[in-house]
Amino acid sequence: MAVLSGGSSEEQGQALFNRDWSSRLVPARQPLRLQTLPFPRREIQVLLTVVFSFIYLLTLTGNTSIIWAVWSSPKLHRPMCSLLANFSFLEICYISSDVPKMLDNLISQTKSILYVGCLLQFYFFFSMCAAECLFLPMMSFD
Repeated sequence: MAVLSGGSSEEQGQALFNRDWSSRLVPARQPLRLQTLPFPRREIQVLLTVVFSFIYLLTLTGNTSIIWAVWSSPKLHRPMCSLLANFSFLEICYISSDVPKMLDNLISQTKSILYVGCLLQFYFFFSMCAAECLFLPMMSFD
């Protein structure tokens, strides 16, 4: 144990603390990223990306066609059909909050998400869940 001479031990400790921290260079602040585990092979990543992209496009197409059918036909301008069109729009927003980032992570090498992006994705996903929980009881009363 080294003993420092001159001044009280508190002053010496404070001087060492200040000198130690003031002499270091602080690197530029990097955004916080959450890392995910990689898949073992590239072929699996490409296969999953193609499959999930196809399912995502089918879902978008189906929900868009429901919205178009309800709003273009005067026979379907009833409360239940309007709720179904709103539910389809909610489904489009619901899946669009998660699937594009999932597809990006499947195909990229880094497989990370910014912490702020994760919070935004979490917010939109659960706000769509809450809206869906409000739509379903309204549909059951109709």
